[in-house]
Amino acid sequence: RTARLNTTLPNVPLSEIRVGSTNTSADIQTYLQKVDGARPRDLGDTTSVTQGLTSAFDGKPAGLQSLRARISAYEEALRGISTPPSAVELQRTFIAMIRFTNDRLGAIQQYAATDPVRAYLAAREMQVALPQHLARLQELRGSLEALSTGSTTTTVP
Repeated sequence: RTARLNTTLPNVPLSEIRVGSTNTSADIQTYLQKVDGARPRDLGDTTSVTQGLTSAFDGKPAGLQSLRARISAYEEALRGISTPPSAVELQRTFIAMIRFTNDRLGAIQQYAATDPVRAYLAAREMQVALPQHLARLQELRGSLEALSTGSTTTTVP
């Protein structure tokens, strides 16, 4: 019997997004700058993630716990950013990816020392899911960046 990987991102209700009332190119630029500024530098560094995972499998979950706390704080910061209407899909997808990653890291933290197969499956779910969802995120970001260079107010379908 083979295990089925769950690579579906969680739903992020619209009620969790601070949707702004205006949607100008300046609003979009400000939004993108705030999103970029909210990201902790070490989350882009695979070394801290790798070290946290390796330590967890060695029975020392503190590094992964610390990483997960920073990811949770990052999500909280993102949820506080006013989001122009045209950026809502990007914001929801981004937060969903962060939650998905944090959830899988939590499973790894929980099972690494006691059930390495379950921990491996959680890691594999991240490995399979994140590239496809990241591609969608980049596509949404590209569309927003194009809107942010416009000089007129954009309309939301």
